[in-house]
Amino acid sequence: YGYSLGGNLVLNYVLRRQPKLKGIIVTGPWLRLAFEPPRFRIILAQITNYIWPSFSQKSGLDTKAISRDPEVVRAYENDPLGHDHISARMFIGGYQAGQWALEHASELPIPLLLMHGGDDKLSSVEASREFADKITKNCTLKIWDGLYHEIHNEPEKEEVFKFLIDWLDKKV
Repeated sequence: YGYSLGGNLVLNYVLRRQPKLKGIIVTGPWLRLAFEPPRFRIILAQITNYIWPSFSQKSGLDTKAISRDPEVVRAYENDPLGHDHISARMFIGGYQAGQWALEHASELPIPLLLMHGGDDKLSSVEASREFADKITKNCTLKIWDGLYHEIHNEPEKEEVFKFLIDWLDKKV
């Protein structure tokens, strides 16, 4: 199971290593951001990654885009382990890994449940659709209309978990 950046990592791991798994579940993967950063910022991040990879700056993450549940947002904002920075290396690594996964999606060797919030303002729902469209078999794409980035922390989370469990019962 992988969510957001973790979804990107799971997809890259499976595509690159081809492990013997019965299936994977990915939600809201960071294949592309919901907004495309200006080209000059990408180039600047690439240069910074080369000369100062640990350089970090505020990510600009809108915490209200995580979930429609105010309690979830509040918990996220008050998490002492959370922060609002991203390093040049992390950004470029995630950005390039997402591009690579999209280019190699058709090589996915095992069943995939790919779920995404239809109103995700952080990671691109269109990129998830594009990924799923490249897989000719063994992909179940579920777009949850109206849900934000953390579909597992939305008011409809019970429906999300039921769908996930039903998929596991059928596929694994």
